[in-house]
This record gives sequence, structure tokens and C-alpha cells, in this order.
Amino acid sequence: MTGTDMLHVPYNASGELEEMGITNYGSTPEEFAARLKKDIDYVGKLLNTLGFKPE
Repeated sequence: MTGTDMLHVPYNASGELEEMGITNYGSTPEEFAARLKKDIDYVGKLLNTLGFKPE
């Protein structure tokens, strides 16, 4: 298979993501923004609990 042939092969990264422990799911931009905010809040609370302080 040549390089240009590979451009026409559909690529699905889901398997590779799952191997890394990443769950791949579709969502709307609004759902993504809500999830991102939730994750940022969670990590902020976690870092605060562990005693990390912003510099």
C-alpha cells in the first residue's frame, strides 16, 4: 500500500484510545463544554485538597 492509498483507508482511533484507558464518546459542543467545566472543577478541587497552590 502506498502513502496515497492510505489516505483513502478510513481510520478509527477508538481501539487505540481504549488501549490507553480513554473512553471515546460523541457529544454536542454544549455537552463537551459542560463535561470540560466539570473536569476542570474536579481537578481544581483535587489539587486544592492535595495542597497545591497556584504560583
